[in-house]
Amino acid sequence: MINKQPAIFNIEQLEVGYSKIRVIHNTPSDIDIASRSVWVKAAGANQSTANRVDTAYISKDHLYVDTLTAGTSYDFSFSLVDAFVSTSSVLLNAQYTGVESVLSITEQNAVSMKTPCTITSVINVNNDQEQIGSPASTVQITFAGTAATSLVEASTDNFSTSEVIYTGAISDNIIAITLSANTYKFRVTSYFTFSDGVVDTGSTDTFSTAVSVSDNITDPAAATGLTASAVKILDNIASHNLKLDWSWALGSTSQKQNTLVQYIEYDGTSAVNWTNAVSEISLGTDHTFNSVPYRKHLKVRVQVQGWNNNPSTSLYAEVFISEDTADSTKTGYILAVDGESLSANTKVYIDSRYIQGFDTSADKTFEFDAATGNVTIGKAGTYNGTSVAVPFQFDAVNSILNISGQVITDEIVAADFVMGWLGGSPPSFRTSNRNATTGYSGTTEGLWMGYTDASTFKFALGDSTQYIKWNGSQLSISGSVTIGDPTGPTLGQQQKSVMYYKAGTTAPNTPTGGTFASPTPTNETGWTTSIPTLATGPDNAYLSQRTFTSDAAAPQDSSWTAPGLFTAGGARGAGNYSKTNASWTSDSNFTTTNVNSALPDGVPVIGDIVILSNTDSATWNRTARYVGGTVSPSPLAAGGWERFTLVINGNALVTGTVVADNFEAISYAADNTTVESTVKLNKGNDLIFAAASVWNPDDGSDPTVKSLETIFQITKDGDGIIDGKAVSVRSIFPSSFSEQAVDYIQNAIGATVNSGGLKSYNGPSGTLTNNSILQKNLNPLTHVNGNPTTISGGGLVSFSNDYSYSTPVAANITMTLNRRLSSQTQSQTVQIATTGSVAVTTSSVQQQGAQGEPSEWTHSYYWNETLTPTAEDLTSGDYVYDIRISCSNTSVIDSVGLTFSVEEQVVTAGVDLSDYATEAEVDTKLLDYVLDTDSRLTNARTATLTGNLLKAVPTNALFTDTTYSVGDGGLTEKDFTATLKTKLDGIATSANNYSLPSNFTVTGSIGATTIAASTFTEGGTSLVNKYQAIGSYVGNSDTRLSNARTATLTGNLLKAVPTNALFTDTTYSVGDGGLTEKDFTATLKTKLDGIATSANNYTLPSTFSVTGSISAGSAMNAYAMNAYGISATTFTEGGVNLVSKYQAIVSVNAPSITSTTVVDETIEIVIGASTFSGVDHYEVWSDGATGSDYSLIARIAEEDIASSMSIIDTSFEIAGTIAYRVYAISNGTYSTAATDTQVFVMPTLDVVNLSIIPDLNVYHIEYNIPDTRFIDHIEIYVDKHAVLGSLSRSNAVLSYSGNNKQHTYSISNLNLENFHQFWVEIVST
Repeated sequence: MINKQPAIFNIEQLEVGYSKIRVIHNTPSDIDIASRSVWVKAAGANQSTANRVDTAYISKDHLYVDTLTAGTSYDFSFSLVDAFVSTSSVLLNAQYTGVESVLSITEQNAVSMKTPCTITSVINVNNDQEQIGSPASTVQITFAGTAATSLVEASTDNFSTSEVIYTGAISDNIIAITLSANTYKFRVTSYFTFSDGVVDTGSTDTFSTAVSVSDNITDPAAATGLTASAVKILDNIASHNLKLDWSWALGSTSQKQNTLVQYIEYDGTSAVNWTNAVSEISLGTDHTFNSVPYRKHLKVRVQVQGWNNNPSTSLYAEVFISEDTADSTKTGYILAVDGESLSANTKVYIDSRYIQGFDTSADKTFEFDAATGNVTIGKAGTYNGTSVAVPFQFDAVNSILNISGQVITDEIVAADFVMGWLGGSPPSFRTSNRNATTGYSGTTEGLWMGYTDASTFKFALGDSTQYIKWNGSQLSISGSVTIGDPTGPTLGQQQKSVMYYKAGTTAPNTPTGGTFASPTPTNETGWTTSIPTLATGPDNAYLSQRTFTSDAAAPQDSSWTAPGLFTAGGARGAGNYSKTNASWTSDSNFTTTNVNSALPDGVPVIGDIVILSNTDSATWNRTARYVGGTVSPSPLAAGGWERFTLVINGNALVTGTVVADNFEAISYAADNTTVESTVKLNKGNDLIFAAASVWNPDDGSDPTVKSLETIFQITKDGDGIIDGKAVSVRSIFPSSFSEQAVDYIQNAIGATVNSGGLKSYNGPSGTLTNNSILQKNLNPLTHVNGNPTTISGGGLVSFSNDYSYSTPVAANITMTLNRRLSSQTQSQTVQIATTGSVAVTTSSVQQQGAQGEPSEWTHSYYWNETLTPTAEDLTSGDYVYDIRISCSNTSVIDSVGLTFSVEEQVVTAGVDLSDYATEAEVDTKLLDYVLDTDSRLTNARTATLTGNLLKAVPTNALFTDTTYSVGDGGLTEKDFTATLKTKLDGIATSANNYSLPSNFTVTGSIGATTIAASTFTEGGTSLVNKYQAIGSYVGNSDTRLSNARTATLTGNLLKAVPTNALFTDTTYSVGDGGLTEKDFTATLKTKLDGIATSANNYTLPSTFSVTGSISAGSAMNAYAMNAYGISATTFTEGGVNLVSKYQAIVSVNAPSITSTTVVDETIEIVIGASTFSGVDHYEVWSDGATGSDYSLIARIAEEDIASSMSIIDTSFEIAGTIAYRVYAISNGTYSTAATDTQVFVMPTLDVVNLSIIPDLNVYHIEYNIPDTRFIDHIEIYVDKHAVLGSLSRSNAVLSYSGNNKQHTYSISNLNLENFHQFWVEIVST
């Protein structure tokens, strides 16, 4: 019988995430496929490092491989596994690494996992200084990685709270985000969504540096050239206006928004509190204040305000308005002129129809038309290079407002927004970073739409690479377009994943070229979508894959995968074959000819296995393996076929022990005769033997010449061989070298043996006796002072003995590591490490004794201990190390084998480099001078350098130009210290040494805020003697002086009874309305209330007799009969004895409840039948987890009764402990109930695949409802808030209730700018 291999595992699509891959494969028809196995290893690693992952064959068209590492490349091997193989993990791994595998394995090599996004830089973007409008605080974030979807967060408190600032794909690895000014930290989390909706979350990367975000707009330039003038306004009451004029230029600063103009009364000395000033706004470079204070000192301030609301440096002036020329000496004096005198400069005409204004050049500046309501403001002229009539025109008749210039406002609300031609200029609608006339072709990220001529409308949205454009006749879209989830499919995009194969002796070049329409590689011929049929020969089949899209955008692969081996070709390898014939009945049919006839080509290959049998294999069957040459026994002695007594086609699972003389596995080369590798386990000299065809450097230098070499061998004498020629170079470490190997290497390279290396002992140690010490010495090991030395003594010791008893004798060992200088005696040895007393481990094997002899027991004792003392610096010298072993009970020990090594970790090479500069020192020396070729030397030096320029002054350098003298440009006569410099800076220019006199006389008046003196006099009299001090008297207006008090009360009312008061009305008597003769207690009152009115003291007799019949009237109710009973010798009904009229009630045995089991969302109750033979049906009752309310949930009819019955309970609607009662019923008689309980836990009820898609003014909410009977309906709650972190479920309100799978939520105008969060919840039954 031949077990055919399962179908080949064909990969149709491979989706790669961060920690998992999704493999979509073919769905074969092989009915005995049990599972799928995937072997995973690092790309290029050895097969032995692979880790196997088994997946049940449930989702038959795809599987997941997870727990992978992001950014790592892997090799994957996939196989469909038959049932007979899937039960053995060891067998599966053996099939994976074996040459003759029963598995069909498909490889996918060098698959690189996606790398999660990381933030590489965060830059605060500068705004255009000349920009009109509020500047944005923008950051530009640059990423690295391969995220399909990224969630970017910003936080001002190190992510105690955070704000999601971006979600979606990141184009060109860069995004620009506008934030409010603050200091932020940023982080990004990457997501990849597989085609079935499963999300693979990558790691979260936090940018290490906090970034200060601002608008980067400088403060505007200050106003200059402030001048003031005043005019007297002649009205009913004269008033004065103050006019201020100044200049302002943009320069290199930011654009201005307006100018703050202020004035405040000023005393000339005090600090000004400008919050109390009169403040007005000017949009130009002049401003007029009306009705300012007359003949008062005023201070004015002009402050330009930027669009970032930051002010410029203030411009100040002092003003004193007066019409009196005598005030001309006042600071800031301005002579006020009559208002009429200004008519020569500007004019305002008012008549019955118009109010018109004219400037000094007689140009009209505004007009208000009383007849129509039309308004024009501004002068005709040129704006942005275009001639306009006036900048502001309002046609009140037709309701048209025409503005030539910029309109700055917070919000525009309009039913229609219509572009019209104003002043001859083509209209446009644009963002501030797009030019009015060339905005369509702009490359900066923004929006522009408008007319480029009278009939051509154009539209542009995006940047230089990602955009939507309409050029007047054609719509262009550059970049990917997605709808909804950014990870979803691109609109209109089609995808095609293709696999191409090519035959060849070696891997072909990686394919190039191909398109969605024609994906065939173009760089070389031979690639085909069909798996090549490999003829006999050296050819192999190779596979390369690539995904194409119809628009060549993501997820199209940028290149083909490197060709991987799909199927190995070459000459036919060994196989399993069979043939049947009805005439084959004996070994006479077991011939070379018949065996060869079962082969596909009639030519045997070493390792071929053939089964010949009768059509009824039980009648006769034989098996042979082809080994070549002449073998026995007959009848195949001359054909090279070896006969087998037992053949197992498939896998053998042995739970016990397999005993055989020999186990052998052989692999042959392509010629089917040369052995490439062999492994033997036998009872001969070679207990374990392994050989392989490898390059032997001892045989010659040609690495292509290989020969069969023994690489591992253990003989029955305990000898062993490990040949390094078959070991990877990475597996050789210094600690694995033997002492002889170190000596060999040192001698081979000619190194001086200064120190280090390895000393080891490996071999038998002899026999231990009771309480004896086993000691083994190592040859002296040379150390150099300063080299840290680590000594590791490892003992792997085992010994055994035979006894006639089954219990082994307990034993403990102690190992010690000791050291002494070779010049010291044995008695000077110092212990440097010990294991202490360690209990040995034992294993026992029973051997059956000879005839009449008792059984023998072999007890094996072993331990594995390592001695590792603290590393130390040893004084130079030769040291002898020894290890000593003692045993607490050596009567059980025959011999001990010991392996021990000492290694000096830091080894000095044979060449002494101490006299040479290190590389770092050489680099330092090179930095001491500048080469004459140094590019930093400019053409300013005319002379050619002939040597190198030193960077620093050499030690002890001598300079001779040290002659200087006191004078200008030379030395200073006295040390001008920092203290003197500070003192000089504090003295005003042209300062003198004036002293204020102690007394002075003033004629006239003194104007001052404060004058202080010890004594003031007035008219020669001291003020103290002339005036009364304030506070020494009560003024006649003192509020404490009041009118006469009102009349008082003539007597007092007592608030409480006086102490010892006497009352005389205390005489009472027993009787109605008086005292009671006996105390009528609460108990007596309760007793009296409980006695019926007219109650008597009747006693019911204990017995009574009835003559006649008893009628079931109200006097003989069920309670009375049940309570007291009615007894009679014989009861009759209608004259008939009840025994003769009714069947006697029987006792029905109760059934049993065998088990109750939760099955998905139901409970299965298994019932054991009642032993009563007359049961006509069963009833099952349940309390539905209510704890008390039982109801019938199932009835088992008589025809369905069996010894074991089961019912499925779907009646319960809540979780909890459900109680069951099962009754057996016979002729209406119920048995006692069989009872049991089962705990049911409600499954998690939650929607899946929830997606919320924002639209213009709605949110589209979609989700899948799980398939469960416990769902009553769906409820959707929503919360909205201007602050993202303030959204919470507790504040959410119900938005939808029902059973739909989608819901559209409309956003009100009030909440268009708010954040929204939705909760989709299941309400259970």
